[in-house]
Amino acid sequence: MASSASAPSPAPPLPFSPSPKLSFTELFNKWIQSIGIIVAAIWGAYTFIYKEIILPKAAPDNITINLQLKRLGAAKHKTSLVPVEMRISATNPSSQRVYLLPNKWMVWGYKTAPRNDDSLDAFYARAADSMNKRLPQVAERYARYEEGGIVAGGGIFPDNQLNPGETLTRTIIFYVPLDQYDSIFAQTVISSFEAPSGLALEWNFDNKSQSIQSTLYVIESNQRRLAKKDENGEITDPIAKKLGFEVATSSTELSLWE
Repeated sequence: MASSASAPSPAPPLPFSPSPKLSFTELFNKWIQSIGIIVAAIWGAYTFIYKEIILPKAAPDNITINLQLKRLGAAKHKTSLVPVEMRISATNPSSQRVYLLPNKWMVWGYKTAPRNDDSLDAFYARAADSMNKRLPQVAERYARYEEGGIVAGGGIFPDNQLNPGETLTRTIIFYVPLDQYDSIFAQTVISSFEAPSGLALEWNFDNKSQSIQSTLYVIESNQRRLAKKDENGEITDPIAKKLGFEVATSSTELSLWE
């Protein structure tokens, strides 16, 4: 008996259907989309790093100060006092708000006298000493200065914060006895930090040095204040540094001669 041939069984279905071959235009568009996604991710990461890391490190100081002195008129005969105008402006050049600590301004009076030792060697030695020690002093060859004492001083601004790009200004008039001083030297000190709390500063008269000195305090979570001595604006305390503590100073001189 002849056997009949059976029909072949159908092939099993493929796990996926083969995609049609992409055209060059479609392939090019997919590559462009992929590159765009990668570029956007890189740009986002760079923007974050730039704004959060690079830009703050490259930002200018918290405060920049402009200080000017101007003699307003002649001294009165009865008192021999001459009025002096002092203009102070403080600007926040950074992109964030800064918080101001108590600040100060002081003015010293000086007498001028001829210098007897006018040798060139002595002058060069004084000039080199001022440069090497970074002293804010003028080396004079033919004149010398004698400090007469404090003329005036006090606080500058009552404000406790300074917004980005904001400028505070103040004009102060004080009086100097013309018969006692030939010139005056003014200095301003403005301390600031970048956090709304955590630091405090106090000015006190130091009897030993016969001057007004500042003390910086770090305020802990329990409100306890830890004193950090502020010497020439150099604060090494890591907490103060982390809070962005900075000291801005400015100084200028004015001759009282007409």
